Amino acid sequence: MVSIHFYSLGREGQVGAAPSVLLPPDIEPVPLEEALDTVKDPRNSGLWREATWTMLRGTPHPPFGDPSFDYALRYPAVLRHFCDDLGFPLGEFDAYRDTYRREARLFAAALVAFALGADAAFATLRDTIAERAKEGGEGEGFAEALRKTGALADKTAASFLEFIGDLPTEPRGVDGSEPSARERCVQGLHNLENEVGVNLETYIGEFADTVAFMEIWDRDYPPRPRQAHPDVTVYPAFTVAAQDTRSLTTMVTSTSLVTAKDFKQVAGGIDPHNWGRLSKSFREVYYEDEAAHPATAVGTSHEWTKLREEVRITSQAGRSEMGYFDNVLWVKLDVQPDADCPKQKGYADLDFTLHQSVRSRLLWDERPGGLLVDGGWTKVRCIAPGLWRVTARKVLRFEDRTPESILDGPLDFGQALNYLAPSALSAWLECDIYGGEDPEHPVTDVNAEAPA
Repeated sequence: MVSIHFYSLGREGQVGAAPSVLLPPDIEPVPLEEALDTVKDPRNSGLWREATWTMLRGTPHPPFGDPSFDYALRYPAVLRHFCDDLGFPLGEFDAYRDTYRREARLFAAALVAFALGADAAFATLRDTIAERAKEGGEGEGFAEALRKTGALADKTAASFLEFIGDLPTEPRGVDGSEPSARERCVQGLHNLENEVGVNLETYIGEFADTVAFMEIWDRDYPPRPRQAHPDVTVYPAFTVAAQDTRSLTTMVTSTSLVTAKDFKQVAGGIDPHNWGRLSKSFREVYYEDEAAHPATAVGTSHEWTKLREEVRITSQAGRSEMGYFDNVLWVKLDVQPDADCPKQKGYADLDFTLHQSVRSRLLWDERPGGLLVDGGWTKVRCIAPGLWRVTARKVLRFEDRTPESILDGPLDFGQALNYLAPSALSAWLECDIYGGEDPEHPVTDVNAEAPA
């Protein structure tokens, strides 16, 4: 999957695949065709959805107002052949994608107008969406997608806009010191942009693509009993990767919608106790003071504390271990009830930053240290009853293992891990999110409420 991510990045113009000529042969990604041939093996059917979506989301969406445009020109030949081999109807997906994005654009424009306080524009867009809903037609697809995902709870796009348009503007609280309901809604939209790393228009467009993809995938590829958790569904992730070209510091933000019967099934996935269960990248993970940190209960907040992790680096084919990183992190986990979703719902925040890079090995080179930057967070937010948004961000920079060299090249592996970081981090974060859907990697549930 790292190879597929490596060749599929480049969306939004933020980062492209690192030039593979700069990577030593031992760790350069396998060719995309070879990676896809490996994924196509029926024994790897659990990766089919992830691989297909990873490539599809990096392709241009249908041009506005021209659904007759030949979709095949926007999808690389290797992707078309891969979809043909799986039997995935690429043309049908493109048609769904076009239809869903038409209505998503209007809905996003209305939210932006609301957030900017452009009341006249908001009212016009709200009325337009309501009229199109009454007429039916192409708007029904996106409306049905909203209903199936529960993204707006029990509301349609039109009724949701009506609801937020009528939110009170008077300050709350006895002394009027608390922001009004409308101000809190606007702040929530601003926070969404800051957390997912893109603007509202882009995020909602990506959501439209996601539900169009899932509409077809769930119809044609029903999960086998052991391939999906009966109570948890993770919608394909939306990931933004960015790398500073001077320092090679990489920041990856991955967001997904998760449906579950209970909040504890979602919050348990970000508890450090479960990192090793959800990812094969860890040799071991433990709190230095393990006795003071039982599985987190809703309504409790841990203070900053030290967590020891040992992370494995494997070859692109996964057949051999190329090295490891032994680190100590400062972590803080906060799991609380959510006043806006009071019925057994809640929110969770995990923050972490590097305390000490103890030791690392890459190929034959073993030394103290190895990491310069390692920090980030994971946020779980209730969107509607039974639906949460999970957003994870990680910022990483590896040490140059050959700082005395003048130029990095194919015979100098000093910056190799930084070149691979955008694709490797994207695959890692998404794997962690998808892990909550796999019954073979159970997590320790957080308690329903804080202990007395």
